[in-house]
This record gives sequence, structure tokens and C-alpha cells, in this order.
Amino acid sequence: MPSASVAPARAGNAFVFLLFAGLACTVADAIACPGNTTISDPASYAAAATCTTIAGRLTVSSFAGPQVELPLLESVGGNVSIGSNMQITSLAVPLLLSVGGSISVRNNAQLASVNMTQLDTVNRSFALDLNDNLGILFLRRLRRVGGSLFVNLNVNLMSLNAPVLDRVAGNFIVQENRLLDLNAPLLIDVFGILSISLNPNLASVVFPLLVTVGSSAVESNAGLMSIGLPQLRAVASDFLVRTNAALTILNCPVLRLVGGFFDFSSNTAATVDMAVVNFPVLVSVGFDLVVKENAQLTALNLPRLDSIGRDFIAASNP
Repeated sequence: MPSASVAPARAGNAFVFLLFAGLACTVADAIACPGNTTISDPASYAAAATCTTIAGRLTVSSFAGPQVELPLLESVGGNVSIGSNMQITSLAVPLLLSVGGSISVRNNAQLASVNMTQLDTVNRSFALDLNDNLGILFLRRLRRVGGSLFVNLNVNLMSLNAPVLDRVAGNFIVQENRLLDLNAPLLIDVFGILSISLNPNLASVVFPLLVTVGSSAVESNAGLMSIGLPQLRAVASDFLVRTNAALTILNCPVLRLVGGFFDFSSNTAATVDMAVVNFPVLVSVGFDLVVKENAQLTALNLPRLDSIGRDFIAASNP
């Protein structure tokens, strides 16, 4: 609950009636909440519903209600943790613009809806994991994540849409979801690892504006047919494309530098129709260059490759 040690600051005198999840409040009731806020029962939920800002952490844990809706909340100074709530089906913070710490939405078995449509900036990491009933994640205004972005083990998640996301300062990990659609068309930089793995229904991975990544791994996506990275120029560490059985298109026409391992391997199913792997301007690979066990591969086109830091391994390709 909001701390009682500091007098709340009321936010204006306008009288606007809001009804949500069985609670009623007015803008005249809205307060700036100092300290940390925890929602664990109806009383703490009712108190949190009046917050426009929370100076410290927001925690929702083991809450028995079906919904958490905080319609006035615009910012949280610390971390946001929504975890282990077995009955919550809906999470709505429709006015939330910024989070000073991290966001974790994890292990909420019945959670089917997340509304963070105004969220612009997360200063640290954003993790959405182990929410078995969540089908769609639409982050309409999220532009930047100051740490890592994790979307993992949401077994019914079919759509991840971040239409204005342009920078992830840490890792961007999307693993073991049921994705049909992964959309981040304005993404330019991922400073850590970009990993798209074990998403069996995902047919394409396209980041049309992505220029630099720390490391890239697209692996074990059984239905993946195309990878499009038309502006990717440099990978600071490893570039891995492995075990994507249906892959037919790999488009990286301006990639010049791979600082670590380059590994295109085990894209092996009989349906693979990729005869040529083409990297027309690749100049340097920092460690091993590995191309192996690609059942339909007949040519590797690296016309400008000038240096390989260690070994060139080509094996078990026709």
C-alpha cells in the first residue's frame, strides 16, 4: 500500500467518475503515491487504484482477483513486478508512460490480456514470461528498453507487436512461444543478443531497419521460411542461423562484419530449397566460419571475404 509516512498530493479538482473491476474512483481522488505499493488483497488494490504516480516499486503478487486495472497510473519510479497471480485474467495500466526500473510479468497462468498501450520507455529490463493463456502482446508506443527485452515460454502467445520500438540496450530474447507474427519494423539497434529460437509456428523474421546487434541467433524455429535483415551491417560477436528446417530465404545484403563465430548449419529438412547462401559484402569473420549439414546447399557466395580469425569449416553440404 502507499506509504503513510508522506502526505499524498492530490491531482486537481476535476470530477471524472471511473468504474473498473468493481471499484469506483474520481480524478479528484488521484494521488501521487510515495514509497512502494503492493497489491495483494482488495484493500491494497483499492488504494493503488488512486495512484497517478508511484515513487518506488509496484508489486502484484498472489492477488486473488480476476483483474488488475490501474486507470490513473502514469509512471512508476522503481520496478514493476506482476507475478504468481493464478487468477488474474486481465492487466490494464492504460495511461502508464514510463517505468524507472524493470517490468516483470511472469507466471500468471490465467492472464489473457495486457494493456500497456501508452508505455513509452522502460529504463531497465522488460520480461514477459510463463503466462500460459496470453495470446497477443501489443506494445503500441514502446520506443526504448534500457536493459533487456525477454518474451519467453508463453505457450499460447501468437502475436508480438512493437511497431515503434527502435532500441534495446541489452538482449532481445524471444523463445518458446507459439508466435505467428513478430513485428518490430523500426528496430535499429540491439546492443546485446538478438535471439529468436524455438518458436515452431513463426514463418518469417524480418527487421527491415536493424543496423547493428551484439550477437544474433536464429535457431530451431521449425516453420521458419525467411530471415530478412536488409540493413544489418555489423554483428559484434556471433551470427548463428541453425536448425531452421524450412528456411528458404536468408537476406543480409549489406552485412560486412561478424566479430565472432559465423555459423550457418543444420538447416536440413527435405523441403529446404536454399541452394545458395549469399553474403556479397561480408569482409571479416572474427572466429570460425562454419557452414555444414545443409541438405540442399550447393553454393556459398562470399566474394569480398578477406579474413577469418580461425577456421573455415564446410562439411556435409551437397
